[in-house]
Amino acid sequence: MSTAVLLDLPTVTRVKTSSGSHIEPPLDEAWSDAQKLAWHAAVVAADTGLTITVHQDGHLFSVGEPGLGRTGTPYREAWTLLNGINAGAAPAKRAAKAVAMLQEIASKLDGFEDEACELFGGDSPQRLWAWGLNAAIAEALRTDPRP
Repeated sequence: MSTAVLLDLPTVTRVKTSSGSHIEPPLDEAWSDAQKLAWHAAVVAADTGLTITVHQDGHLFSVGEPGLGRTGTPYREAWTLLNGINAGAAPAKRAAKAVAMLQEIASKLDGFEDEACELFGGDSPQRLWAWGLNAAIAEALRTDPRP
């Protein structure tokens, strides 16, 4: 039976200055590992806009976005996992935006392909171009980009 406890994340703010930025309140080295991890998760959530949770079960932590986290992780690995979430959030959001744009283009190409067929005939260069581009987009959306 698990005794995991959901940790409350503190309220943090990234303060921008002329020379960069810093987090308020700053990390306090006197805090427990659980408090430090909750603070780090709050920073990642503030920076990325993701919902991050931290559960503690003894000396192990479960960290991540609900349903996507990692369970039973020691403190240092949990901290590193949060660093990865922070590093991956912006590229993932850009990729999702690009996928949405490709899906919109593909939808419009479907209409163009139909119009080209009506205007220029079934095997016209215009229709074949639209069909080919649409097929390439569909394949790109189907391909797993992970190495």
